[in-house]
Amino acid sequence: MQDLKKILDKIDQQRIREEAEEKHRKSIAADPQYNRIWEQFPDDGPHRRELYPKHMLFFKTGSWDNERCFMAGNRVGKTRAGACEMTYHLTGEYPHWWEGRRFSGPIDAWAAGTTAQTTRDIIQAALLGRLTPEPGGDPNDPIGLGTGMIPLRCIRNTRPRPGSLRDAIETVYVRHVSGGTSILSFKSFEQGRPSFEGTAKHVVWLDEEGPDDIYVECLTRTMTTDGIIYLTFTPVKGITETVTRFLPPLRVD
Repeated sequence: MQDLKKILDKIDQQRIREEAEEKHRKSIAADPQYNRIWEQFPDDGPHRRELYPKHMLFFKTGSWDNERCFMAGNRVGKTRAGACEMTYHLTGEYPHWWEGRRFSGPIDAWAAGTTAQTTRDIIQAALLGRLTPEPGGDPNDPIGLGTGMIPLRCIRNTRPRPGSLRDAIETVYVRHVSGGTSILSFKSFEQGRPSFEGTAKHVVWLDEEGPDDIYVECLTRTMTTDGIIYLTFTPVKGITETVTRFLPPLRVD
């Protein structure tokens, strides 16, 4: 009789835990803090889409061009655009207004910045959220995994980046609307061209201008997948080889 009571108690405890977990999942799924992608480029209001024609054009051209560049000044939302597009592809949850490229299933992707630290502080933060408070930052800013563009409910797992750089993530596994799992790896230009060799990718996002040999290597990764590569940066280095790829031919009259 005592053994039966222990078994029933364990069943009750398991049921209580499962109910609590389900309640927590539902609260996260409805919490705007963990669904920032919902508030991007809305139909109306002070941040409505019609006020961002360049962003909309950048997205749309992905439907027919596998190479794109959002080259503009600072603080105009280049990284935000890049993070939004990557989130749509990883999750498969495209907004009703989306006219850009669509992938029907889970993707394998890269997002890369200049160094491991800038990749963590800019790209990773934009997609996953800041994992710890930023020194001197706004104390009201949301902190924690899932406070970036990728909703917390879609983040299945993460793998930390080897080394001593605190809070740096190497790979994130994202739940796709199909039920499958998309994979995003964070990289940096300082790793050198050889680290960009090998595997095929559906999407590559380069935030900031990197060496041309790395760009060519990344472009090669998308050739067998009918994939896309896009850049978001301010041309602080002047008219470089990468910049001229996206400028109209010079005319000499």
